[in-house]
Amino acid sequence: MTEANQAAEASAPKPMHLVLMVSTVIALCILGDSLMYSILPLEAAHLGISLPLVGILLSANRLVRLLSNAWASATFERWGARRPFIAAALLGLFSTLLYGAGWGFAVFLGARMLWGIAWSALRQGGYEAVWYGGGAIKGRLTGMLWGIVRLGSALSVLGGGFLYDRFGYTTTIFCVVGLTALAL
Repeated sequence: MTEANQAAEASAPKPMHLVLMVSTVIALCILGDSLMYSILPLEAAHLGISLPLVGILLSANRLVRLLSNAWASATFERWGARRPFIAAALLGLFSTLLYGAGWGFAVFLGARMLWGIAWSALRQGGYEAVWYGGGAIKGRLTGMLWGIVRLGSALSVLGGGFLYDRFGYTTTIFCVVGLTALAL
């Protein structure tokens, strides 16, 4: 092995470390989305959103993902993993910030659609990190990835509910925005 190859191999991230970093970023980015499932129905009237529209808002990201999943894969294939993943984290942060704007249904719908696009790319980035690892540990890497991501969801719902009860909607959203910004 040449010196250049040895240096490149030594500086390359280890698969477990890479998946740990990527899953932590995704867990921080999913905080806002998860929070919406627990507190949007409680706050809808104050945000000028009728309760029946809450269901539409909470499912809008899934409808967008029907198209954005393929787009995310093509984007990663064309530009590599780093730039699209960072862009997705920024998009996730921006969508969470829009949840706090309180500008009604149309802005929330746009934010949920942006989150759907971000989620497609974040999920693709997670799989890219797992595929980087060797075949013998892909199951463990996948388990670690989704375990950490879902831990972020659970902490958002639990902690967000506590913050909502203590400090209200706006403060809760901006706390989550601050935590999501750590992903960058």
